[in-house]
Amino acid sequence: MAGLPRPRPLCVPRGGPLIDLCNAVSIAFAVPVAVFEVSRVSGFVEVRYATGDETYLTFSGETENPAAGEVIFADAEGRAQGRGWTNRQSGLSAVRFDF
Repeated sequence: MAGLPRPRPLCVPRGGPLIDLCNAVSIAFAVPVAVFEVSRVSGFVEVRYATGDETYLTFSGETENPAAGEVIFADAEGRAQGRGWTNRQSGLSAVRFDF
C-alpha cells in the first residue's frame, strides 16, 4: 500500500547473553522478565505494591522512593530492585558484564 509508513524493526540494546535471552523471552511472550545480581539482593525478591517507604537506586546513583501503590520488585530490606514491571531496574542489582 503506497503512502503507508513501513514498520521499523524493534531495536533492543544488547546487554550480554543472559540479558539478551531475557529480553527475547519478554518480547516473544509479552511478559516481564527480570534478572538480578543475587549478590546485591537481600534475602528474597517479591513482586508487590510499594508502600512508599522503599528505596530505589537509579543508574545515575540517585536514590528515589517509589510511590505508594506502584508495582515493584522488593527485597527483604525494602529496596526496590525493579519498578514498572521490570522496565526500570535498580542500578544496585543490575547484571553487568565488565569485558
